[in-house]
Amino acid sequence: AVSDINIVPPEEQQVIQSFNETERPYVNKTIPQLFEEQARKTPEAAALKMGDDCWTYRQLNIRANQIAHALIEKGVRSGDIVAVMMGRSMEMPAALLGIWKAGGAYMPLDP
Repeated sequence: AVSDINIVPPEEQQVIQSFNETERPYVNKTIPQLFEEQARKTPEAAALKMGDDCWTYRQLNIRANQIAHALIEKGVRSGDIVAVMMGRSMEMPAALLGIWKAGGAYMPLDP
């Protein structure tokens, strides 16, 4: 039977098993919830850096909340997909986080 064939030698099986021991306690929180916790803990810490620009967790959270509220006003609901077409910028993580905070999922578009 195919299941009887041993492809991986025993010493390599041990290595594979030890590397795959990755069980960790499950955190039952969303990314926006985890981000909010971090923003409360370290509001003035750097959250984003791009070139000379730097946003703190507070700044990023404020911008993400603005985006989330605008999306909700436009009718975005839980499970909706929001298309995102933008270049790399400080606004991109804020937009993605804002979409999640509004309950949506994002779909990146390639310009």
